[in-house]
Amino acid sequence: MTQYENLTGAERKLYVAALAQAHGVRIKISVYDRDEKHEEDLDVRITGGQVDCDADADIVRQLSLDCVGDKAGHLTNDKFIRVTYEVEVGVAGLDWVQVPVFFGPITRTSSDADVYHVEASSKESLMLPPVWFGYGRAVVDPTTPFPQSLRAFISMVAQSVGETKLALGHSKGPAISLDRKKWERIAKSDNVWTFLQRLARGSNRNLAYRGNGVLALEVRRSGHPRFIFRDGRGGTLVTKPSIAWDMKAARNAIRVMGPKTKQSKTPTLRAKWQLPRFNYLSPGSLSRGGAPRFLMEIVDVDAVLSPKQAREIAHTSLNRLATGALDVAFTCLPVPHLEPGDLVAINAENFAGRFVLKKYTLPLGLDEMSIGFNRNVSAKGYRGAIR
Repeated sequence: MTQYENLTGAERKLYVAALAQAHGVRIKISVYDRDEKHEEDLDVRITGGQVDCDADADIVRQLSLDCVGDKAGHLTNDKFIRVTYEVEVGVAGLDWVQVPVFFGPITRTSSDADVYHVEASSKESLMLPPVWFGYGRAVVDPTTPFPQSLRAFISMVAQSVGETKLALGHSKGPAISLDRKKWERIAKSDNVWTFLQRLARGSNRNLAYRGNGVLALEVRRSGHPRFIFRDGRGGTLVTKPSIAWDMKAARNAIRVMGPKTKQSKTPTLRAKWQLPRFNYLSPGSLSRGGAPRFLMEIVDVDAVLSPKQAREIAHTSLNRLATGALDVAFTCLPVPHLEPGDLVAINAENFAGRFVLKKYTLPLGLDEMSIGFNRNVSAKGYRGAIR
């Protein structure tokens, strides 16, 4: 049994190839206490379930699970639940690959005859209203040195609500223009999780909970796609993609505004960028009556950035925003290792291109994965022994 994150490059190719072929699937359900200490792995039979993901929602992951078994009742509202999706690769040295697809607090339980129903939310729900930070240690403890770097600040806020599973990188990250008084005002009145995400984006980073329940801070990149959906033999596409363009969501220019300084009481322009002339969404390509059409995105940052860092934010952000006009929807064979916000690509008969993975449903059984939309998984997808 091998964890997906521990696979070598060659092993990942074998794993990806197995996803497009007939392979075994096992779903492992684990119970954790409120301090996220492992209690037990449940021997239950899953009769239905799915993980709905939406990168634009306040709570990114939502779990719905139906199961049968003597220990199903151990999934109570004071517990955390972990769901691991196991893929059979079936080659020497790489029998099964484990992919954590959900970790979070249980929010609702119910039972109907022998079937036990569980709902759970990913861990950002523990930083969203009605959770209040006014009594948090990060606010009331005046002896705590106030952090000056992005990494240290996020770590302080997360630990003030009991978060211990952090992967914030090794570097301190850019300096931030926050002081204790400003943070106290934000903590008592604002949506803290949304503020932290905006702070990370303003430093060209993405802050999100992974499927394993770890809070990760990662540099945003616009390079190679993490996965390519293909049709035909050896591909994972089940249906032809539906393509839609929404110009209201498109952006072709960006301005990165830095924090206020002693010399300037208003935000200062740190960098600007626009799509090149040959791009069909560029200001020139969308010109009307000879006047270029700028679809502008303003990014306000609280970090102290160098000119190079500001340009990197402008380039990376605009490359991702330029795909905002594109909505791609299709069904495919399950690809459990993908995360909301991943850059992916599609190569089909009627369309080829890259897009940001925002919304999808991963079935916890023998059904198709939906990309671009959430759906209720059909019960017929659970015939057979899925454990």
